[in-house]
Amino acid sequence: MGMHELAKHILAVANENELGVTNLQLQKVMYFVVRSYLVNHEDFRSDPFIHELYNDKFETWPYGPVVPDIYYLYNSYGSLEIFNEGSYDDEYKIFDSVIINFLKMDVFKLVRATQTQPLWQEHRHEILNHINTYEYGLEDIIEHG
Repeated sequence: MGMHELAKHILAVANENELGVTNLQLQKVMYFVVRSYLVNHEDFRSDPFIHELYNDKFETWPYGPVVPDIYYLYNSYGSLEIFNEGSYDDEYKIFDSVIINFLKMDVFKLVRATQTQPLWQEHRHEILNHINTYEYGLEDIIEHG
């Protein structure tokens, strides 16, 4: 269980529903899946599920939150769709409708939405100029602009 498994699950859901997914989309969908869980679970601070899931942190990148390890795993595809069937995980089936909804959205609308997040806005200059990156804690993800 973790972010790598979530990424594989998203790819499997995309494949099942004949929806293409780029690396940029994958990153944004992962962010909004985690955020949707946090928004719907007020007790997330003591919830072992989300702490096991969020085992690799998002970082502040110019196009919004990115889990670097997962980005580099698929960056050879560039801006093209990832051709990987992924791996469906029943533990993550609770996210399927959220995944499908976000995969159908314009990716740059998702990028702009993540850039309104306070942590990103607070460090905008440093992020856009590649001076520094910051890790998102769960509190940062739920706090949205």
